[in-house]
Amino acid sequence: AETVEQTDAEMRAAMTALLQEAQESYDHPAGAYWVPRRMGGSAPTPEEAQVNDAVLALIPLFPLLGFLVNASVGRRLPKAVSGGLACLMMLAAFAVSVMQVMSLAAMPASAREIAQTLFTWIKSGDFVLDLTFRLDPLSALMILVITGIGSLIHIYSTAYMHEETDSDFARFFSYLNLFVSFMLVLVLGSNFLVMFVGWEGVGLCSYLLIGFYYVKKSAGDAAKKAFIVNRIGDYAFVLG
Repeated sequence: AETVEQTDAEMRAAMTALLQEAQESYDHPAGAYWVPRRMGGSAPTPEEAQVNDAVLALIPLFPLLGFLVNASVGRRLPKAVSGGLACLMMLAAFAVSVMQVMSLAAMPASAREIAQTLFTWIKSGDFVLDLTFRLDPLSALMILVITGIGSLIHIYSTAYMHEETDSDFARFFSYLNLFVSFMLVLVLGSNFLVMFVGWEGVGLCSYLLIGFYYVKKSAGDAAKKAFIVNRIGDYAFVLG
């Protein structure tokens, strides 16, 4: 009887150790979900965790970088450079999106989520609001559509807008890159305020793109209508 009890205790200890190891293989020190290693099943090291955490933010960051370059020095660049840069940033965002979606798909169905907290945005007493991006199956589909179809739109636009001057060409692609960046913030935001930043950014870029030919009265009027409609959307967004 004593031998049976000892064997039973050893089995329970072994099962507890296996469950703990399995939990560690999915949990990340910062709270994000992780894909277990295919070889060995051990948890990621802190260095690997830091690298993976930095990847999700690159998806909206690449188009934002394209906007900053074209908005600041794009007028001095030839069309091939400004347009090529905008397209390259989109393709880079699409590549990172595919990598993250593949990592998400490799996770168990009940734990398909990747979250990244960049910093604490608002802190007042017990209220804490972080700037956090979250990838789940729905947002994974959306980032593939935004970056994939968006890349094709950028490539098509290099020929469609080719008759414009160098400065207007760069201005258009800076607006287009910024538009995509805010769309990605909208679908990746993990809380209401981060989503609202993306929503407002999309509205701003819609106004800029619709009114791109601002010297035409029709374009200016259409941009104003879009701005007003977006304010109505803001009201509905806040109401939830």
